[in-house]
Amino acid sequence: MPIHVSNVALLCSKCGPTRVGYRFEPDGTKVRVCRKCGGDV
Repeated sequence: MPIHVSNVALLCSKCGPTRVGYRFEPDGTKVRVCRKCGGDV
């Protein structure tokens, strides 16, 4: 059975399962960011 995307969590190496935010680097690339600790996912 399919899993809805809202029920999927990425794993942060420091925090474990977390929500994800995005940040734009100066060169224009989009980077996923952990919402708990602010580190790159």
